Amino acid sequence: MNVSTKNSITIQKILAICSLKTDIIFLSDLRLNSTKQISAVHDLEKHFFFNGYKLYHNSNLPSRGVGILFKKSISEKLVVNRIIKERDCNSLIINATVNGNNFVFASVYGPNHDTEIEFYDTLMANLSIFPCPIIAGGDWNATLDTAEVGVNVDVVNMRNIPSLRRSLRIHELCTQLSLSDPFRVSNPVRKEYTYIPTSLLEHNRSRIDYLLFNKPPTV
Repeated sequence: MNVSTKNSITIQKILAICSLKTDIIFLSDLRLNSTKQISAVHDLEKHFFFNGYKLYHNSNLPSRGVGILFKKSISEKLVVNRIIKERDCNSLIINATVNGNNFVFASVYGPNHDTEIEFYDTLMANLSIFPCPIIAGGDWNATLDTAEVGVNVDVVNMRNIPSLRRSLRIHELCTQLSLSDPFRVSNPVRKEYTYIPTSLLEHNRSRIDYLLFNKPPTV
């Protein structure tokens, strides 16, 4: 099973997202406002379907929002047991069976501010319900590396990491649920970034979008 993350979706990006051709894609910052834009969301779901993906989402507000795309070869085998959608639209948890194997798929959009730290308590409680392999991914809005910027592998050209407090809470989540970042396990010192400012005058970079597994996913 190949898994990837992608944030900030628009209609124009559908083909680009589907061209990744991975089995599962975690989406962040959807902003679908699905309770008011019902027909537009249905059109979006059709676009993904005709490009080989089934969309599940938690995005009923004009801000934030998350989703998960399952490739047709996976969605046809997928038996959804339970879906958990938080009202803030910052997480979507799907407990499903694929080929007789039970999984938890969690798309997350981490808080931008340390005052929203209860996000991690809720996520921990929801994920702890299921005694099966977890695959969680998205825009965590915090680096996994908690080291100072001079030696931090997840940032460059920054005075401080995005949030030490949020990074520590992610580490707590990883410890409690035995989660790890497969990219960082395989590439402990490799510099690679997922956040690059749009302005050419800004040179700060950070890796705040990543996947966490507690067991190697096999389908």
